[in-house]
Amino acid sequence: MNPDLLLRELLRRELLPRSSVMDGEIVIVSDNGHHRVVDRRGGQLFAVCGAEAVAWERVPYGAAEVRALLPEIVVDEDELLVLRTFDKGLDAVEHQRTVKRAVEWLPMMAGRALAQWHRAAAPLAGDVRLRRDLPPPFRPSPSAVAAPVAQAIARVAAEWRLSTIIHGDFSFERIFISSESDRRIHFAGWEDVRAGDAAWDVAGIIESYYAWSLDPNMVKAVDGPVTNIDGIALRNLVTSFWNAYAAALPPEEARPLLLRAFAYAGVRMLARIGRLMSKPESMPALTRMMQAAMAMLTTPAVVADAFLTPPPQAPPWPQAWMMMR
Repeated sequence: MNPDLLLRELLRRELLPRSSVMDGEIVIVSDNGHHRVVDRRGGQLFAVCGAEAVAWERVPYGAAEVRALLPEIVVDEDELLVLRTFDKGLDAVEHQRTVKRAVEWLPMMAGRALAQWHRAAAPLAGDVRLRRDLPPPFRPSPSAVAAPVAQAIARVAAEWRLSTIIHGDFSFERIFISSESDRRIHFAGWEDVRAGDAAWDVAGIIESYYAWSLDPNMVKAVDGPVTNIDGIALRNLVTSFWNAYAAALPPEEARPLLLRAFAYAGVRMLARIGRLMSKPESMPALTRMMQAAMAMLTTPAVVADAFLTPPPQAPPWPQAWMMMR
């Protein structure tokens, strides 16, 4: 269904106000049958079109005890699934752009909620509708990466564990925040949902904060980056997220998952580098991102320990980190 047909269908179902459509206040962002529909006067919908895509995105709703973390279903049909998130909510990039800082409460909230999701969804990981392949960043084009990098990615991929239902592309853009005062969140954009390794979702947040520290243009307003994240702030944000996520994990599970998450964050950062190649404002950060990605891919334990267990003074950041700062 193309955006024009979708708009007509949403109007027919009275899911959008005609006044907003007539005044040009509706924005639809589409990608392969997934549509984000924003009414700039308030209100947001996600529409999923096509039987296969609808089947995938229905699966997370089987975990009834965590449905509060998901947008509300307002249309549930074989070929069309329509979801409603917070009326004036923003994704985490847009929200932090609006408040012009890194939101201090978000990492703890996201870590706790993600852990809750992974625990609740684990019994559903055997659902036959779910994909079980590795996410696309594990399969870069041979022309896009050098052979040693491809080999490093393959070594990391060999550590993959199938443990629960994962979002598949968890990042700031997939977390919707009700408001700075309300502090409720939704996990949205489940088009890459699959049975897989919980560490991949954890890596999404670690990499998002790390990438922001290296490329402040990742979260910017009209007049430029809203804030820079220095080493201390980065460590505090990542530590807050991980501590909240790991609170319910047995120690024997927490450490291996953490190391896989940092290695996977390297894979995710390499994929980000590919997306940023066409953005002139981000070009100065690409070398530092490559150094960081390779450090996480090849020495995840060193990088993880530098983030989470530094000594009281002068933490010995990994060599790649030192080169970046």
